[in-house]
Amino acid sequence: MEYRDVDLPVDLGSWRSLGAAPNTFAIESAIDELARVRKLDPVEFRLRNLAPEHARLAACLRRTRALAERAERPPEPGFGRGYACGIYEEKSFVAASADVRVDAATGSIHVLRMCCVQDVGLAINPDQLEAQIEGNLIFGIGMALMERVEIEESDIASLNFDRYPIPRMTDAPEFDIEIVSPRDIPPAGAGETALIVGPPAIANALRDATGRRYTALPIRSATSSA
Repeated sequence: MEYRDVDLPVDLGSWRSLGAAPNTFAIESAIDELARVRKLDPVEFRLRNLAPEHARLAACLRRTRALAERAERPPEPGFGRGYACGIYEEKSFVAASADVRVDAATGSIHVLRMCCVQDVGLAINPDQLEAQIEGNLIFGIGMALMERVEIEESDIASLNFDRYPIPRMTDAPEFDIEIVSPRDIPPAGAGETALIVGPPAIANALRDATGRRYTALPIRSATSSA
């Protein structure tokens, strides 16, 4: 392995969740693709490969699947369902599903429904925690499908929202959120936990809908990778 500092002409900041979101995106995309190549159920494949010490994560994933399966899969083409799970800061456990529909004519992507189960230990304020999860999932839609800083002439061109789209009310899906609150485990961080699974769940749903693996974000159209 090699590491090298590169000086860029524009200022850089951290993606929300630091490295957890892009790393989880890469990991969960790879895991999902391995399952599909082997023609295995993506959730069962994950559960088989989770270490015994990650029982809390496995419980989140199983419960997320149960929530997702409350809604039947539409029979028409263009629909996809994807899953992702992850651990944030070694103490917070989360899983999510995403249902998407792709317009075959235009390639436009609409996120219909997202389910999320999160275990961050004892929930001190469950209502606030649920709101935080919803905000994370909305943020994840932006990361997955919209948000990209554009550079022109060695400077940032995305100086306003006409050049940097973010999710609007019409982009908000139906949510089904569940909080696991073990009373014997101290509370852990919840501010960015759900963010790490939203984008890979959406990308995995697009793989399910289109048969194509998207590895670059944002996925602004289901006919291209950017």
